[in-house]
Amino acid sequence: MAGDSNGDDKELSPITPRELTLNEPDEKQVQESGIVATRYQGPIPPPEMLPALERVKPGLADRVITMAENAQ
Repeated sequence: MAGDSNGDDKELSPITPRELTLNEPDEKQVQESGIVATRYQGPIPPPEMLPALERVKPGLADRVITMAENAQ
């Protein structure tokens, strides 16, 4: 409790950013990033894209195919 003095009070020292890392001090960290782009031509997306459309909104893949069928 505040105001209690039991002798366990210790001054905390600041932590440096290096102490926060889990790596050894001499180990270099490497970060990689990239962009993947997919492009298709035509009214219907490739089959491997249809599950992604379903994750966005159930029934969306069917709606896209129906729109493509009606556009012809």
